[in-house]
Amino acid sequence: MLKGHNIICISTIDWDFIWQGHQEIMSVFAEKGNRVLFIENTGVRTPGIKDMPRIYKRIKNWLKGITGIRKVKENIYVFSPIILPFPYLKIARWFNKRLVFLLLSRWMRVMDFSDSVIWTFLPTGFALDLINGIDNKCVVYYCIDNFAASSKNAKKVKNSEIKLIKDSDLVFVTAKALYDYCSLYKDKVHIFPFGVNIKSFEIVRDSKDQRVPEDIKNIKKPIIGYIGGIHKWVNISMVKELALLCPDYSFVLVGPVQADISELMNIRNIYLLGAKEHEKLPHYIKAFDVCTIPYVIAEYTNNVYPTKLNEYLSMGKPVISTELPEVVNFNRNNENIIDIAGDAADFKASIEAVISHEVEQHDISDRIRAANKNTWSARISEMSSLVEREIEAKFCKRDSMWLDNLKL
Repeated sequence: MLKGHNIICISTIDWDFIWQGHQEIMSVFAEKGNRVLFIENTGVRTPGIKDMPRIYKRIKNWLKGITGIRKVKENIYVFSPIILPFPYLKIARWFNKRLVFLLLSRWMRVMDFSDSVIWTFLPTGFALDLINGIDNKCVVYYCIDNFAASSKNAKKVKNSEIKLIKDSDLVFVTAKALYDYCSLYKDKVHIFPFGVNIKSFEIVRDSKDQRVPEDIKNIKKPIIGYIGGIHKWVNISMVKELALLCPDYSFVLVGPVQADISELMNIRNIYLLGAKEHEKLPHYIKAFDVCTIPYVIAEYTNNVYPTKLNEYLSMGKPVISTELPEVVNFNRNNENIIDIAGDAADFKASIEAVISHEVEQHDISDRIRAANKNTWSARISEMSSLVEREIEAKFCKRDSMWLDNLKL
């Protein structure tokens, strides 16, 4: 495991956003004695009116720290840069580069934060500017999304992403389709789907303390649940249709609202509970009878490996999902443990099949066993080993070149 290094994480999300692999990986590295500078999302598209709350929060976070950098826990510093929000405008990129480097260089000099490992989730031109302007010992690109397919505006990211893939020392991906794409430009590509912090879930799962959250405690059973962002990739229309098809079931969605959900309002058996702290999610999942991944099938979701999949399974819960390629692949390696549904009628049939009979203990054990194959501890350890080997190889190559020059 990496120890004693400086790590700069260029993130696609903010530190206080939904807890994901970004925060998990960097927290583990920090616990192992590395110092982490977490640079919050600078965007792959020009923000709109719906982004105003996030911009307002960014300004508040900036004011919490010194020149936008604050310490959030031992060995972790978060940089909330305020920049011109036009990622593909040359003059904006020029200005942002100079502003951010002015602030970063001062902080890094004071903190002796040099010769870093750069770990980027973001493939924009601005991310490339940061990488090229900072002395580093290794660059890792962790490709977790098909950014070009996420929105019309984000299609412009493709050129800078290809350059990043080529220039990085290592490329990690979360899905087979992303592996195929990145492998067109790089040999060193490794598949690492997002994992699960199994301990935090098994503590709740195995506890005899039935601490049910107040806002779900009195909701009528059976509960059909979903955790995660309620964004444009959630099939809102199908969720509505399913709720109407199953009036005796309660449909509970736990997560921040990031899309138009007006058609879900006033449906009596749909409950929108909002965003929750990550450590509280196991308690909600424990209250679910069936867990769902009701994503739209699209170019973007063809590359998505849902983190919630292993979180659901780690609690021993039955899972029903739309036919996402990564879920199909997961099934192939885990004896078809996930029910696949194409539409609301399929979801209804699968839900009724699960609820109509008592689940045998071995079914629960099989789900937990599948989740245990995908722990964050194992994922991060493997990724860390690859980074360590890459650093060592680069140093050996550098020493060899130095000796060759000395002989001359």
